Amino acid sequence: MKRVLWLLLISLLLCGVLSSCADDPATPPDGTGTTDPGAESTDPGDIGSGETPEGPGTPEQPGEQTEVDVVLFIGGTNMAGRGDAASSAECAEGHAYEFRAISDPTRLYPMTAEFGSAENKNYGLQDGGRKTGSLVPAFCEAYYQSTQTPIVAVSASEGDTTVQDWGAGKGKLEDAAERLAAAVEFIDQSGTYRVRHVLAVWCQGEADAEAGTVAADYIRGVEALFGALFRRGLETCLVIQTGASVAKPVQYEIIREAQLQLCSENDRFVMISDAFAGLLEMTAEGGGYTQEAYNLVGAGAGENAARYVLDPEGYTFVSASAEVEEEDQYNGPGIELPVDVWKKTED
Repeated sequence: MKRVLWLLLISLLLCGVLSSCADDPATPPDGTGTTDPGAESTDPGDIGSGETPEGPGTPEQPGEQTEVDVVLFIGGTNMAGRGDAASSAECAEGHAYEFRAISDPTRLYPMTAEFGSAENKNYGLQDGGRKTGSLVPAFCEAYYQSTQTPIVAVSASEGDTTVQDWGAGKGKLEDAAERLAAAVEFIDQSGTYRVRHVLAVWCQGEADAEAGTVAADYIRGVEALFGALFRRGLETCLVIQTGASVAKPVQYEIIREAQLQLCSENDRFVMISDAFAGLLEMTAEGGGYTQEAYNLVGAGAGENAARYVLDPEGYTFVSASAEVEEEDQYNGPGIELPVDVWKKTED
């Protein structure tokens, strides 16, 4: 009986030892304690720990943000654009975007020839269906080629508006300010993009020339308008000069000179184009210019804008060097005189 009890006791002891050995992990021959390198980790601390494979403890870097310049395209008929979208300059993918503050402020749209066509607001900027093709795509592409920085463009234009129409309390300035603020806020919250500059491109003045606005009133109105935007974060206003006119040459010249004076006396206004004045033959029926003219002016203005942004202190305006030929009241058919009629008779 005693012999049986001893055998049972020895058997129980042996089972305990074997069980303990089976529970312990095997130690590799080199004594390092590492497991199979191909095996996946089961340590809960490894899941979402933020460590990179290259170096344990190194924080994972956030996705790189794309730098963009937010540009408010603001003004009258020739900023709104009365061209032909089918003939518009094209903007390559990723070179520029449209932020549609009114119709869909939830995303960025690729820049197209239809820029601004959906951005109408009652009691604000309302241009109906008249935005048919503009200078903005050509501007954005030329700007990107020089800066390698995409533009986020915001439409804020309405045709046939005088500078007085842009005064406080009339809805247009307030609408433009809200659109710009919404674009900047969207970029700041996107996590994908980062704002580098906040700029405006101002193209307006024909309606003031037609209305006979004097230079002092025009300058005062533009400074008041943009003073409100400067206080809200706008850095610089880039100016595309008004064109010329055969019917009212003096009135148009007054506005062009006022714009030059504004840019020379106030360093927050920068001239970037005078090309419209040399494109009288490209004016379109019913107002505005042909799409060819918009493409030319947009590209030149975009190049100058890029030159300014890249080197504000060293910027020198590059003129389109277009001479304006304005007709006077004596042009037309007349009596032909002999070639030597003005010659003095030699004694």
